[in-house]
Amino acid sequence: MVARAGRGALLNQFDAADTYKQLQVQVENLNEQVFVADSMFYVVYCACFGSMYGNDSYSAFGCAHCICLAKAANIPSLKVFVDNYFWVTAFLRDSATTLAIAVEERKRLEPELKASGLRCHQWQGPVTQMIYLGCFFDTLKMTVAIPTERLCYFIDYNLIFHSWSRINI
Repeated sequence: MVARAGRGALLNQFDAADTYKQLQVQVENLNEQVFVADSMFYVVYCACFGSMYGNDSYSAFGCAHCICLAKAANIPSLKVFVDNYFWVTAFLRDSATTLAIAVEERKRLEPELKASGLRCHQWQGPVTQMIYLGCFFDTLKMTVAIPTERLCYFIDYNLIFHSWSRINI
């Protein structure tokens, strides 16, 4: 998606604030993952976070929400990974034009997001460099990298995981 947008594309993101707390769950339905009641979606508090857009119920809910937002705000590049929303504004004739379009996209998105009822925080962008889900994106250099401290964390965690003699699931 970033490569198609071209060198100098602008990156934008926001995070849904405590999404698991925003989605209501009735006690008698805690054994279910996702259900609909009175035209409202409900997701269990222990939804599968960290799935990185996996095959779980929360991701399906987030995907549906993202599709609705993208269509309503006319931002086809809007994507969601768990509860982190991301979109790229393609580089056009010059930086000023690209920035103006990115600002306009956000202006269109904010009222749609508010209407959806989802509270968000940690807005970032439009920028050419961003850390998103642990990866450092730079659209001027057209690079993506995993920061050293993140790599060390992965290696350490992997060593700990492999040292376990038994895993309970």
